[in-house]
Order: sequence, then structure tokens, then C-alpha cells
Amino acid sequence: FRVKELPPPPPRLHGLGPLGEVRAKLPVFKHRDELLRALAGPVSIVEGETGSGKTTQVGQYLLEQAAERGERVSIVCTQPRRIAAIGVAERVAAERGERVGGSVGYAVRGENMQSRDTALLFCTTGVLLRMLEEDPLLSGVTHVLVDEVHERTVENDFLLLALKALLAHRKEGAGAGGGRGRGRGMGVGARR
Repeated sequence: FRVKELPPPPPRLHGLGPLGEVRAKLPVFKHRDELLRALAGPVSIVEGETGSGKTTQVGQYLLEQAAERGERVSIVCTQPRRIAAIGVAERVAAERGERVGGSVGYAVRGENMQSRDTALLFCTTGVLLRMLEEDPLLSGVTHVLVDEVHERTVENDFLLLALKALLAHRKEGAGAGGGRGRGRGMGVGARR
């Protein structure tokens, strides 16, 4: 699960992709620019109604912004259950006109569908905790999106504590000329 270096910049979409009309009708779509501005900070909380598009769109907006700018990103988005991680990855890949394992992938216990080009990884909370265990600095990860954070579990609580410590460490390292060398902090988006 370890990310050693950032994947290449993701491919640019033509318009909003093959399912662009559907994406444009989601309530979250009219807030795209506002969301991207908020996600530029170290921590953001995105709240919206069920079905508004938070789960499938927020990570894609970050991915699309990186493609537009020619930037490398590695976005990890947690899902509380393995079926959700797989299903959301498949849906997002379809919306981009890709197959899972390209710029969009997933990792769940016992199953991993990603490549060196994967820039948006959907995984279970447990997989991200394992990644933190192997690499406490999450080297090579630019954004962490914690979905369904309102589902209080010991895993989610522990993950939020670990991410809080990681943010403090990265902030200290960036101030002293250390950090990740890109002048960017890790974005943590908790979505409800």
C-alpha cells in the first residue's frame, strides 16, 4: 500500500467526462470552485445531504484541478466498508471514462486495484491505518479525504487522531524548510 513517489499528473477530461450531464446535475457541482478553495487549506469539513455528490465528486475535483495545472497528486479517500470503496472507485472511474486501476483505484483488505498512475485511491479506513503504520508521514500522499466521518467508530477516531498528529508534524517540517518540498500541506477533508 505504500506510496513512494507521486504518480504522474492525471489525464485531463474532455468536459466533465462521459457522464458529465449526470455530474453537472448533482447539488455539489455548483459549489465546485468554493470546495476547491476550501480544500486548499490544511483541513476542511464538507457537509451535505445524502446523494449530493460529495463521495464521488470531491476527490474528482481535486484530481481535475491537478490535471488542469499539470500537478502530481496522490489523494486517498477512505470509505467505512470495502464494498463502498470498490463501488465508489468503479463509479468514479466510469465517470472519467477509465477503468479502475488507472488514475482511479481502490485498496481493501485482500484486494488492491491500483497502479503507478493511480492518483485517487479509495480505501477502507483500516487500509489507511495500515498505510500510516508502514509510513507514519504518509510520504507521497497529498490529500486525505475521510468520508462518512459521522459514523463514529474506534477506527475512525484513531484515524482522526493520527491525522491530527501528522498535520502538526508536517506543519513543523514545512516551517523549518523540511516537510514535503512542495510548499503544500496535506489536505484533510472530512466529509459527512
